[in-house]
Formats: sequence, C-alpha cells, structure tokens
Amino acid sequence: MYRDMADSEFACALSHHEIYKAIVERGLPDAVILEDDAKPAPEFFDYITHFSPPPFELLLFDHKNARVSRETPTELTKSARAFKVRVAPHLTTGYYLTQPAASKFIAQSLPISAPADWPCDITKFTCAAVMPRLVEQTPPGDGSDIEAQRQQYATSGRVTRFLTPAYWHRWFLKRSSMKL
Repeated sequence: MYRDMADSEFACALSHHEIYKAIVERGLPDAVILEDDAKPAPEFFDYITHFSPPPFELLLFDHKNARVSRETPTELTKSARAFKVRVAPHLTTGYYLTQPAASKFIAQSLPISAPADWPCDITKFTCAAVMPRLVEQTPPGDGSDIEAQRQQYATSGRVTRFLTPAYWHRWFLKRSSMKL
C-alpha cells in the first residue's frame, strides 16, 4: 500500500481473522459474512432463501474494481451470475466462504500486515464475483469510518513497484480480463 495502516484497518482485519477462526472452530461447512455497513439488495435475500452451496470456495457479493475471466459465468439465480476472479478486487462488505477457505485465510492473516481485503491472494482459490452485486457498501459517512482514517495516511507513490515481476504480472492479468 506504500503507507501505514489506520487503526480501524487493523481492527477490521483482526475481526475478519476472528470470524475465520470461529468458522473453523465451530466446524461450520461454510458461512456468509456481512460487514456492519453492508446493504443487501432484495435479490440477496432471494438468493439466500434458495441457497445451495456454490462451486466456489469464495463468492464475493460485493466488489470494487473486479477483474474477471472472460469465460462463461456460472448462473446462481435467474438474474445473478458468478464470474471467476482474475485480479483480487477491493471490499469485504459481503461474501460467502467455505471452511477450507477460512482455514487458508487463518494461515495467511497473522501477523496483521494488510487490510482485511484480503489476507492472501484470493485468485488461488476457486473465487468468483457476483454480478449484479447482491450486497453494497453504505456510502462513506453513513457507516464505516475506515475511509476517513485512511485519508490520514498519505501514499508515497513509490516508483519501485514498476520494477517488480508481480507488478507486470498484475498488469497482464488486468489487460487479459474484463472489468465488472
């Protein structure tokens, strides 16, 4: 991120870690996670009412800047489709995950060194983003104060990122995928 994390970002990442631990410790096969500032769409409740586990370890109901495969999406409902994620998007406002995914997150989330979205590379999972989004984030100022705290920490805009293979790999993935 090329900046320090805000206190609220640490707290959010820790709360997600604790959720993952609870899923594993309770032996839950899967779970739906909704942030305190989540705003589910009416279609979300239709989907959950008729829920059957999707063929994904991680299903993003909300996402920002999602880059997905150009492959045919998986039909979840009459109107909602799941697109395979190629580049990890932002936001953890609402998502579904399996117990194996929670275990992988636990293994990667400590020590806390990055915001909750995401503690590891979710493109290594069977991961999909739902379109249309079934959950939205409450507009800034109406709920979470994380964004306000992030503004306190300026980015340095380091040029060194252009010298890493990871940067160019991500650059290629973004250009060979489509944006939702």
